[in-house]
Amino acid sequence: MVARSSILLILILAGSWGSVALAGTDSSTGTEAPAASSGAESTGADESPYEGLVARMGPVTASFRFFGDVGASYDSSIDESQGSKSNFLAGTFDFFTSARLGDHLQMLSEIVAEFDPDTNEVGFELERLWGQYTFSDAFYAKLGREHAPVNHWNRRYHHGRIYWPAVTQPFLARFEDQGGPLPIHASGIELGGTVRTGIGAFGYTGVVSNGRGLDRTEVANVQDRNDSKAWDLGGSYAPAGLSGLLFGVNYRKDSIPANPAVPDSGHADERILSGFGELRMGRWEALTEAATIEHESSTADYKHGSAYLQVNYLFDRWSLYGRVDERHMDRGDPFYVSGNIDLDRWDGLAGVRLNVGEQGAVKLEAGGGRAELRDSAGVVSKDDVYFGALALQWVF
Repeated sequence: MVARSSILLILILAGSWGSVALAGTDSSTGTEAPAASSGAESTGADESPYEGLVARMGPVTASFRFFGDVGASYDSSIDESQGSKSNFLAGTFDFFTSARLGDHLQMLSEIVAEFDPDTNEVGFELERLWGQYTFSDAFYAKLGREHAPVNHWNRRYHHGRIYWPAVTQPFLARFEDQGGPLPIHASGIELGGTVRTGIGAFGYTGVVSNGRGLDRTEVANVQDRNDSKAWDLGGSYAPAGLSGLLFGVNYRKDSIPANPAVPDSGHADERILSGFGELRMGRWEALTEAATIEHESSTADYKHGSAYLQVNYLFDRWSLYGRVDERHMDRGDPFYVSGNIDLDRWDGLAGVRLNVGEQGAVKLEAGGGRAELRDSAGVVSKDDVYFGALALQWVF
């Protein structure tokens, strides 16, 4: 009811504000904008060719888009004491808005409603909120909450799940409250740009932000837990003459505060080195990413590593994809014990995607692997795991 009322209000305001364009139509030309046939054809909602609902008044251009998904899943690794291994899912509803004031200033917000699997109650979260001033291709300044450059998947696809190249994310791309090891969201200031030369395009990114919270699920949106800010420094390179190839690296340094609620939890220095490679060649697309995470405290040191490879083959209306995903974790890290993030796992999956019209997709995937599992008594053992997922996803 709240979502329906919000949509109605937005439509009324947009209609009274200025000229309005609907459903993939470029209001300046009247032509239909191309739809993304797979997630890798766009960098998520930020630069998708699908504009959604567009309103213009003078120098201001605003875009409103709505993402949704529903589906079903099976996961053999779910402990029966925690719930069923098979479930139907009312997924997420994503309200994405962006506005441009002239040629240089852009504002963006993204609000996502989703159900908490522990309570089955819906919650709302402001996933992204930032303003950016672009001086030129070579330099921009951004302030607010954004996806951190430590992970390329979410910088590319963001929260609109129709743009994801699979139903699910790899381990490194999972959000903080969904079992991910990385600080995906960060509130701070970001400087970056792209410098084009005769040998290719060089990108750079620098971020100073609030650091980690008391546990891995907390994002320090407005109150940092200590005075030591986190910082990121990254770069990328797209070679000239090799269209579709991009790779990059990012280094992040932070200080994790002690959590009084967790035994043996003390202050720890965190260092994350991550890198990615991306290739688009004809009908083939590939994305790979790897990261090492080091936690160093006065009592113990932990080192974790994870990597994945996602490959897609595109047809006109549908595509096939596969992924391998592996992680090696130092067991007992107090920052990762909650949610069993400190356990090793390897798995692979295969899937198929069918585009439904221009703003919809159906995806089906299944896979299996080998994982360390911790029971209710804290005993860790290794076992085979199997999983599958079905999703209907859309944007309008």
